[in-house]
Amino acid sequence: MMYSATALLVLALSVTQAAFVCPNPPAPANFDLKSIEGVYYDYLSTAEYDAQTYCVKATYAVADGALNITVDGFHGGPRGVGKEQSWSLLLTNSGNGNPSQFTVSAASMPVFVGTTINFYWANDNAVSWSSCYPTGDATYEYEIHALYKVGTTFTGDMIDSLQSTYMKENLNPDNTSWKISPHPTGLCH
Repeated sequence: MMYSATALLVLALSVTQAAFVCPNPPAPANFDLKSIEGVYYDYLSTAEYDAQTYCVKATYAVADGALNITVDGFHGGPRGVGKEQSWSLLLTNSGNGNPSQFTVSAASMPVFVGTTINFYWANDNAVSWSSCYPTGDATYEYEIHALYKVGTTFTGDMIDSLQSTYMKENLNPDNTSWKISPHPTGLCH
């Protein structure tokens, strides 16, 4: 079968100009945005920066169908040693029919605006999400965070479950290792 040069050029351009699409894992069973409201410790992360954070607390609040996340913690050491930092993100649903996929529509750090956030794992006391920020080619930068509600415990079984889920959904293609954001007893208030 012969194709015209014009048809091949159009096909080639449409392939090279196709927009990158972030992963879209299915929502956790019975996912409800209101059910993840609360105050969490940001315990595990694949982000290198988070390896030097302490006592990170994130408040998740739902308003008008959007999720406002306010984060506070210390960088470089716990209270009295590290520098306290705060930041916030406003997440709006992506509108693609997945109730657990969001887009960062506003942020105190503008570099996060446009990032896709997928809540891919949740239980009564913990939640995990992955981020996706296209880099302009067929790749993307990402982080994975695992948080548990203040006053509860993050267990090994939870870690096994969320890791199994992100591996199944290929949300950690570089197999980036977890970093722990410590919460030393008595130093986090």
